[in-house]
Amino acid sequence: MSKYRLTGLSSPWGGVQWEIGLSDRDIAVNLIDELENRRILFQSTTREDASHCAASASYVREFIGTLLRTPGIGRDLKLELKAIRTAFMNFMTQLSDANLNRLGPVDIAALERVLTHLRLEVGDRIGIIAATYDVEVSVELATIIPDKNNWFFNV
Repeated sequence: MSKYRLTGLSSPWGGVQWEIGLSDRDIAVNLIDELENRRILFQSTTREDASHCAASASYVREFIGTLLRTPGIGRDLKLELKAIRTAFMNFMTQLSDANLNRLGPVDIAALERVLTHLRLEVGDRIGIIAATYDVEVSVELATIIPDKNNWFFNV
């Protein structure tokens, strides 16, 4: 559902100007739709390439930056988006620290560790966002959402 914001009044006949913006739910849907297309979050590590993971993480950081610039975004959603962006930023740092940001074969166990850490952090946030804004999550992306005491996957 879109947000309507009064942007101006005119006279002498009493005209009103409105700006239609995105609601927090719209922003949450955009985020989850984009993350559902990011294999980095759910594909088997053996099918991933460190350089492709780095490119994907960079893209997601930029995409979230765009969402954060949405006028009128709510404080709670903004905090969640920043936390996800930070998780991807930390992922990039961990790739470098583990010497995975290079061409050629890499240590699969090290890549698994950094991907697992990213997936845990992002999964928690996606679960919160999906539950808060009532957004459906694909089966693949849902695999990284922790289901502690069936809080997320209630039937």
